[in-house]
Amino acid sequence: MRSFLPLVSIMEVRILRKQWLGVLLGIAGIGLVFGLYDRLQMKGRLERNSYPIQIVFQKAGLRAESEKLYTKAEQVTWVIHVDSDQLRKNGYQFPYDQREEDWLGRLYLPKDVLEASLGQELVHHGTEIELQSKSTNLKKVLADRRLIAHAGGTMREAGFLSAYSNSLQALKQNYSLGHRIFEFDLNLTKDGRLAAVHDWESDVPTAQDWEQSKTKDSNNIQAQYTTLFWEDILRQMELNPDMIVMTDTKVKDLTQKDIEEQYRILAQAVEKMNPYLAERILVQLYKPEDYQLLEEMGVFKHYILTLYASDLKEATIIQSLEDKPKILAVTLPQKDERLTDSLISQIHESNRLVLVHTVDGFATLSKILNRGIDGVYTNNLLSKDVALYQEVLDSQKSFDIEVYRK
Repeated sequence: MRSFLPLVSIMEVRILRKQWLGVLLGIAGIGLVFGLYDRLQMKGRLERNSYPIQIVFQKAGLRAESEKLYTKAEQVTWVIHVDSDQLRKNGYQFPYDQREEDWLGRLYLPKDVLEASLGQELVHHGTEIELQSKSTNLKKVLADRRLIAHAGGTMREAGFLSAYSNSLQALKQNYSLGHRIFEFDLNLTKDGRLAAVHDWESDVPTAQDWEQSKTKDSNNIQAQYTTLFWEDILRQMELNPDMIVMTDTKVKDLTQKDIEEQYRILAQAVEKMNPYLAERILVQLYKPEDYQLLEEMGVFKHYILTLYASDLKEATIIQSLEDKPKILAVTLPQKDERLTDSLISQIHESNRLVLVHTVDGFATLSKILNRGIDGVYTNNLLSKDVALYQEVLDSQKSFDIEVYRK
């Protein structure tokens, strides 16, 4: 009897072990089922271009402060608020009309909204999500987007439009509306800083006076906007990884020494802030000789030859491009008499783009693009206008001309 008791105990232990093993296997099986269910649910949403913000923001380096607040500490701190109908990032707005939660309470938002807020592209492989930088092939971006927000773009307010403000508010509004390529007018202050302003209305101010002032609109004396320096524009580029900037440093009534000083200030600020920003900057040259000056600085990668302050003739324009591979485009006023079909054709043959300024109506945009011009500077037009033009063009190509004639 005594020898039997230990045997019973051993058997009981074995039975209990099997029972616990069964329980554990059951739990593991349930976990596998739930895991599979979760992956299937996520995959379905991803294929519908709906992405989980917690995972996306984590991959973007953002830290969750709460369910509705995410931050990222870099040279410029990102602060993203998640509202019921929009994302807000440092004053930029990205509205959405669709959102959903999964069975674990994760919030999903449209892919295009998340991409716009982060300035990056989202892709997925099954349920694996990746963030990718957008193209820095600026020639392709210019050709695809076609619109350049002139002077930061028009500031839209109830009852009026305010162009030429070069202000922070105009930049944020137009970026939120879909612009990604921005031209800014830049002028030297009395003490040698580059301020975003089209023209000084009176005496040239010091940097401190300009910083404390507010950009005003002559048509609405109540409008007051935040002034910008070149360094402020670079900070906004840090905040928006797909933002492209085109410079318009003024040359009228300036000495060659001042012109060169403007270029040096541009370059020094980029080197100090982040040299990689140069990949997204298009420096406008006002005469071909400036190309070598900029190349000696060794900072910038891309240039545009702009001709509004030049009287170069067609043959000289084409010849000046021959040994300057970093010039991506040539810009002229839309009513410039040099803007002939011959010049457009020769610029294209040199593998450059043709841009014109300034275009603010759809009818003019349509005529300009129909001539084979690649893009326009604009105060008012938005990407939806380019999309409408393309729809009309596609419809025209597929139109049955015989039916039309009848």
